[in-house]
Amino acid sequence: MSYGRHPKATTVVRDASFLVETGKITALMGETGSGKSTIGKSILQLLGTDGRILAGEILLQGEEVSKMPEKIFASRRGRVIATIPQNPYLALDPVMRCGKQVEEIFLLEKKFRKSQVREKVISLFTDVKLDDPERIYRSYPHMASIGELQRVCVAMAIAASPKLLIADEPFSSVDSINRLLLADLFWQVASERDIGILLITHKIELVDKLADRWYLLHHGKIVESGVGGFSSAALSNPYAQKVAADHAAMKSVNKISNPPDETLFELVDLSVTFSTKTFLGLRKQDSKAAINRLSFKVNSRETLGIVGRSGSGKSTLAKVMGGLLTTYDGNAFFRSNEINRWVQSNRRSYYSQVQYLMQDAGASLPPRRKTGNIIVDTLNAFHPSSGSQQHDKALELLASVELGQHFFGKRRDELSGGEQQRVSIARALAAQPAALILDESLNSLDKPVQRQIIDLLRSLQSQYELTIILISHDLSLISHFCNRTVVLNQGEIAEIGATFDVVNSPLASITKDLIRAQG
Repeated sequence: MSYGRHPKATTVVRDASFLVETGKITALMGETGSGKSTIGKSILQLLGTDGRILAGEILLQGEEVSKMPEKIFASRRGRVIATIPQNPYLALDPVMRCGKQVEEIFLLEKKFRKSQVREKVISLFTDVKLDDPERIYRSYPHMASIGELQRVCVAMAIAASPKLLIADEPFSSVDSINRLLLADLFWQVASERDIGILLITHKIELVDKLADRWYLLHHGKIVESGVGGFSSAALSNPYAQKVAADHAAMKSVNKISNPPDETLFELVDLSVTFSTKTFLGLRKQDSKAAINRLSFKVNSRETLGIVGRSGSGKSTLAKVMGGLLTTYDGNAFFRSNEINRWVQSNRRSYYSQVQYLMQDAGASLPPRRKTGNIIVDTLNAFHPSSGSQQHDKALELLASVELGQHFFGKRRDELSGGEQQRVSIARALAAQPAALILDESLNSLDKPVQRQIIDLLRSLQSQYELTIILISHDLSLISHFCNRTVVLNQGEIAEIGATFDVVNSPLASITKDLIRAQG
């Protein structure tokens, strides 16, 4: 398979052959850019106008898919082949209740009367283990958690009883506990409904738990395959051995504690409450405390991890500390100055000290701007200088994140996920900050790339004497990188301490749950 027009076409998949059996889970694994999602799109006939199948065939129940007219293949979607999205927030209609969206599947099938459809949806929501099917049926997507929405997407996918499900990174946006629960659901769907599942993922722990058979892709080629777990397999390919070694290394726990240093952040009884409103915003509905009376300090040059389930208040806390959310109760100090007053009086001054990195690095980069110019824009905003000096400084910053000079002229869509994250870090460093806040910024990256970025951050922290605050729902990532860890649960601190102590001698039940969920 290739993308682009001749002679500039790029071959992204080469000689890939594998089988997905009904009632079984087949895992297609590999790092970012390995070609695994391209294979999934080709099966669904979603390669786009630039995508081409150069050789070979794709057989769906014995029929060649790539040569099938779109009108005929459209009749197979949902009924024979269905998909589960990576991000349910983007897949679901935000202005339509969840139950109604699933009802549409049944109505299109024309197998049930309209009066029966609601009952079928409630039954299906029960089958996918939604705790309160009636509430989810009435809810709009923004009123449900990410784990609940992913179950709604599973319900939509299996509503028409397909034979094949393609799940492209379906667990990347949920916390480790929900990931474990969803993994059990996937196994149940495959075994009880006799549906074949093609699981596209970079998470080895999921392959170990779920896969009946797995295939490892590297630069578009299948370099290793096996039955059962990946971690326990006898691997012969050097790249496969490196992937296994990186996975094992990321399980190590940071034993280093930072020496006492000056206090950079101090939170005292910090609370943030959100109020929901009616559709027209005429009156307030219930209020919900996203974080409730949090108190702790962050020292300079410290690496602090903040971990918890989805909805625990992690990102709300990150936005307060990053100066993006200035309406709160209690106190939030940075270098003994109240953050909201500092931001309101001189926003640029605060952002020159504290840089916030978003979860999706690609979404934060302007798609039409060249990488070098993005960094120059930040330099001009915080430290104006002559054009030639800014150009040279941008090249230095690219070099500091281990990107060569040729990346200066590249645009966002020409970069891999790991490269986008490096550019995002280089842009943040252009402000010469004292602290970096990474809000779920590494979760979507595969383990080898995560390890590379962590090694890079450690080097930059030493070079620039940075304080780094890493927000994540992945405790294994936090425990590998951070010196100290804060565990949040429902907006409150459940546990705080040296990372080694938190992981090896957990006190709170939520910490124990997170440890069990990560395997």
